This record gives sequence, structure tokens and C-alpha cells, in this order.
Amino acid sequence: MSTTLTAFSGSASDVTITGLTIEKYANRAQTGAIEAGSGNRWIISGNETRLNHGYGIRVGNRAQALNNFVHHNGQLGMGGVGDDILIEGNEISYNHTGGFLLDWEAGGTKFAKTNRLVVRNNWVHHNEGRGLWTDIDNINVLMVGNLVEYNAKGGIVHEIGYKAEFRDNVSRYNGHGFGEWEWGAQIVIQNSSDVLVTGNDVTVSATTTGNGITVINQERGSGPYGPYVSERVTVTGNTIRHLGVRGVNGANQGCSRDITFDYNTYIAPAGWFQYAMFHWCSAENWAGFQSRGQEAHGTKIVS
Repeated sequence: MSTTLTAFSGSASDVTITGLTIEKYANRAQTGAIEAGSGNRWIISGNETRLNHGYGIRVGNRAQALNNFVHHNGQLGMGGVGDDILIEGNEISYNHTGGFLLDWEAGGTKFAKTNRLVVRNNWVHHNEGRGLWTDIDNINVLMVGNLVEYNAKGGIVHEIGYKAEFRDNVSRYNGHGFGEWEWGAQIVIQNSSDVLVTGNDVTVSATTTGNGITVINQERGSGPYGPYVSERVTVTGNTIRHLGVRGVNGANQGCSRDITFDYNTYIAPAGWFQYAMFHWCSAENWAGFQSRGQEAHGTKIVS
């Protein structure tokens, strides 16, 4: 049984960790086997980080996590807090083996209180929880070019945050362990403002739970940049596939808060368009969704 809390940690700056296998550390919840949260400009590249108790890798200010294989960690694969963080080219898979509470934090990744976080060209799959998750006061987030698939809860989730762009990602077959209501979608914008969702390719399974692209509003209070509400959210230019007659898209509340779905392409069986598979503060079918002012230029393709 391991008792060593971290492989690498501390407040030093300009640390490089590369080419190592880092495994079986007894790091506590919300800490990493590589714990860079207190440092600056750490470069963590080309490592295999596995079988640790908490996070595999936790980053801090101006850190770069590049081309790591982060898998089978107890709580989360990767996460962190800070400014100007780059997460690129990693495989993050099969994390959350330790039985942590999913709605607290468990799964592939979770980032909080970041500014200018860039998450690019990662493969995030088969995590028991959310795939890519920004939760609590993240602002100026860019997620681009990621492949996010087969995660038990939402694929890409931006929660109680601010300005963000989710562009040119593939998010598919997520939410198989939790598809109730509008959670468990391939892309979820939850109580977050000034968000653009564009150019993404999402697929909802025919045989399990899960949703397409959803916008959620609940009572969540305020943060340092204003209220936690979903407003000024634009969902445009995405391709959304439903392989069966299941899974929803749309917004549940606050539909007058400048939330727009338009120019998206939906590919689904005929029955899916006929049933109430769109939410616009009420359940609507395709015609009803358009009558509410959404998808005026949207494309319907019957598969």
C-alpha cells in the first residue's frame, strides 16, 4: 500500500517533467500525483500517469501538459487552477476508479478558476464521469479539436463560468451513464454566459442515454464576473446526429436571455423530428422549435 503523497510538487517555477511513468501514489482527493498547482510555468510532457489515488496531473499558472497518457487514476485524470494553461495532445481515459462522488468531481478532467485556458487536440474517452469539464469561474476558455467519447456523463461541460468558445470538437456517445433531463449531453452549457458553440460534430447513441447540445439555467448565484446564468449563448454551425429516437437539444429555462440555436444540421430518424425532442422552456418537436424562433436557418436531414 502506498503512503507517498506526490511524485512531484512544490512552488518552484520552470520545472520540466518528461518521459516518466508515474504510478500508484497516495495523493489525496483534489491533488495530483504531479501537483503543479502552486508552481509557475511547469511543462509536463510525454509521461504516462496511472493508478494514482486523486488526480493524475494537476496544473497551475502558465503550465503546459502535452502529449501525456493519463489513465486509470482514482478521482480525475487531469485538472487545475490558474492562468494561461495549455492542455494539448493528451490521452485521458478510464479515470475515476476510486468511487468518488460524480457531481463533486470525478471523471476525465475538471478545471476551476482559470483564465485563458486552452484545451486542444486531446482524446478524452471512457472516463467514469464527465469528459472535459470547466466548473467554477473559468473565463476566456478555448476548447478546440478534441475527441471526447464514451464518457459516462456530459462530454464537454462548461458550468457556472463565463466567456468560452467550443469549436471543432467531436463529442459522441457520452452520457451513457446519466442522460436525465438536459444533463448527460455531448456539449452542456450550464449557468454560463458569453459562450460560442460552433463547428462541432456530436453524435447521440441509439441504444443508451445521452443528449445533443443543451443549455441549462438554474439558480446558482453569482461569481467574480457576474451572475451565473446562461445568457448570450450561441449554438451555430454544428452537426448533431441522433442515431435513434432519443436525446434532446435546446434550453430548459431563461430562453429570453439571448440564447440562439441556428444554422445547425440535425441528422436523425423521421420519428425523432416528430417527437418533442427540443426544449425551449417547454418540450417541442422540430416545427415547434422553429416556431419559437430557433433554427430559422437550420437543416433537417432524415436518416
